[in-house]
Amino acid sequence: FEDEEKAKWLEMAAGFRKSWEQPPLPFVNKEFEIEGLKAIHRLSHSSNVLFEVRDVTLPGSSHHPSFTRLARHRHHLICYTHADRIDERTMIRVSKWTRENWPKAQFMFVDSRESRSSFTPFKPLHEWLVGTLEAKSQYQALTVGMPNVGKSAVLLAIMRLHGRDVRVRTGRGKGMHKRQPPKVYNRPGETKELDQYILSDEPRSYLLDVPGISPPEFMFRERPEMFYAMAAAACLELRDPTVEMLIHICDYVLYAMNRDRNFAYVKALNLPKPTDSIDEIMCNMRAVEFLKMFRTGQFGPQILDDLSKPYIPFDFDKAYASEARRVAVSRIPRARGTGQQFVDDLD
Repeated sequence: FEDEEKAKWLEMAAGFRKSWEQPPLPFVNKEFEIEGLKAIHRLSHSSNVLFEVRDVTLPGSSHHPSFTRLARHRHHLICYTHADRIDERTMIRVSKWTRENWPKAQFMFVDSRESRSSFTPFKPLHEWLVGTLEAKSQYQALTVGMPNVGKSAVLLAIMRLHGRDVRVRTGRGKGMHKRQPPKVYNRPGETKELDQYILSDEPRSYLLDVPGISPPEFMFRERPEMFYAMAAAACLELRDPTVEMLIHICDYVLYAMNRDRNFAYVKALNLPKPTDSIDEIMCNMRAVEFLKMFRTGQFGPQILDDLSKPYIPFDFDKAYASEARRVAVSRIPRARGTGQQFVDDLD
């Protein structure tokens, strides 16, 4: 853009929304995720290395609060997928933000597109994992992540790197058997079982693949922007989605682009100038088309999380207690003033 035009647009954007207030929408929280979370904590005792996979467009929102606990006393490796959606400048921003908020963690960026003809970028990732396990005298890395952040794609790429059959060790014994490689889908909730894949023969090491785990609903009520960021990146499955719900998600993407002063959408959508109204955009296109353009990088390298703010760890225990209290209070009879007495008793 011309400097004069850009200056005008920056001045215009100064009057746009400064915060996101829309409450979260209903989403599908699958039962196997709950069991998977229990299994993660049970199996974590045998793994001193945590391999966390995140979507680079959601460097904070794709981090589950339970993973904070797991990383506290383990060697923490973060793998940012979908690096093809960002440029070098954005990668530097994410790197700086990650160092500031997870100073003890190591991290790497990978392009996890299934259509890649060359998996050379995964060789450093494989060496990184094997080297870390060997240095820590461990044989297994616990792989965790939110739904649809690319865990299975990363695992598949590592397997293909060596041109070997995918081998799995079942929980029933120590023997190995061949199986089909993990399937990669562009939708959340496809990995439903825990599998232990061979990472290296010498030294013998494994990756323990687990289902993607969604945050609890009450976390989204406290942090609604996290919900919309995950929904925009297709990391959540909406319950009974409607056009109106999809428009709300598009609106968050527009809000995030204006927040970061990323005006690439103006040219991509053939608009005369930046806008803070999603209705102006939806007059000429469908919500699914807008989201597809975002997910394929046609709006430029956009991060959905606000990297100008530090990551605030979610107090899971406090929030869970607060949620339990909210549910209990909602069931209290309100007749004759008895409700307040029960509330006082709960406090």
